[in-house]
Amino acid sequence: EFQQRLAKLQALCNQGIITDEEYDVALAKLRAEEQK
Repeated sequence: EFQQRLAKLQALCNQGIITDEEYDVALAKLRAEEQK
C-alpha cells in the first residue's frame, strides 16, 4: 500500500504534474500515516 502510493507520487512528480514541493508535502503526509 505504502509503496504503491509512493510510486504514484514519484510518477506524478516525474511527469511534472506536481512540483517537488507538493511531492515533499505528500510524502510527509504518507510517512505520518505510515507511523500510525
